Amino acid sequence: MSGAPSDLDRVMVVIRRSVLSEDEVVSKLRSDRSAAELFTTNSSGRERDYFIQRLDWPLAREPWLHEGVLVEQTMDLSHGGNLLRVLLFAQDGSEYVLGAVESGETDLLRLAARLFLPEGQAPSPRALAEVIAYLEPSSLTPGYLVEGSFHEASLLERYPEAREIEAWLHDVRLEDSGDQARLEFFSYTPSLGGPSLEIIVRKWFVQADADGTGTITHQDFAILTIAGPFSEGSVRLLS
Repeated sequence: MSGAPSDLDRVMVVIRRSVLSEDEVVSKLRSDRSAAELFTTNSSGRERDYFIQRLDWPLAREPWLHEGVLVEQTMDLSHGGNLLRVLLFAQDGSEYVLGAVESGETDLLRLAARLFLPEGQAPSPRALAEVIAYLEPSSLTPGYLVEGSFHEASLLERYPEAREIEAWLHDVRLEDSGDQARLEFFSYTPSLGGPSLEIIVRKWFVQADADGTGTITHQDFAILTIAGPFSEGSVRLLS
């Protein structure tokens, strides 16, 4: 259930440190039981608006997490939608900032390193994959797991055309060798390309090391063009 964060002061410390730009100052902060709203102004007089509420994604309901917070920055139409950040506050005191951050360094790999912790302290592979596909900055646009995510139904439910590539797809997979964890999964992202709707299917590789290092990479695996009034449908494998 969403609502205002339980400790707004702590949330504001993280927002000031990792979300706001250096010349951005808080002009107003208001909150009620449902959410909080932050207004800022920078040195050139530009105003920004942030909507802050408790995270209601599956990851936020896991036992290792004290609270997750969604920070949604309102953007004008030229930016193509609002900008999302997720703040995670673990039971052990760890903090994670995901999504577009001012420093450019997201905490997704630090979060993935929790896979080495005992059960109850580590994120589930699927919940972790959902967050990576949706918030990893290099993917530019949000993605959804092909088996279905908290935001969307599965790829095949939404786009039956994907049955042509079903044999190549699989659900989230985790391999743990003791000092290295490897997560593999597929996501899909609808994209309006010209007169037709295209669905970009991506394959993800997450390599997490016990020391907190590792890599998160993805490659475009297939493009589905959905048939419409002005275009024919097609499925194209890219790798």
